[in-house]
Amino acid sequence: MKNLLYRIAYPILKLGWFIFRPRTRGVKILIFDLKGRVLMVRHNYGRGYWTFPGGGVRKGEDEATAAIREIDEELGMKLIKVELLGVYQSNFEYKRDTVSVFKAVVKDVVVTKDDAEIAEVSWFNLNELPQYLSPRVQTMIDFVYEKNK
Repeated sequence: MKNLLYRIAYPILKLGWFIFRPRTRGVKILIFDLKGRVLMVRHNYGRGYWTFPGGGVRKGEDEATAAIREIDEELGMKLIKVELLGVYQSNFEYKRDTVSVFKAVVKDVVVTKDDAEIAEVSWFNLNELPQYLSPRVQTMIDFVYEKNK
């Protein structure tokens, strides 16, 4: 039922974003395991791209707290610490979005996904990512390489 609500609400939200062009803040989190693999998700709504998990920043919430909260809500993972990699601006889906990109490393790779929001979750090597990636995935990966210079 919740899955159906996401699929119905998403196009309505997108229409509102087109009309009002809101300023929003979001987070994306690159979660690495100890083998160097990165976690990616495909949502039940939208275009079905593979992307990194994340979500919106609530009013009065800082970006790092939002990143930790979103991962707990969507994937059932308890992150202790996240490291800011970079920030980019996006007008994808008509919002004027400022997206903070974080990195976290986890020992425990067990994921309990929110089936209503997340269609699929998988771990990938950075040099073997799946096809049909979100347009901003490369931007976020570039932050990792820049940070490691």
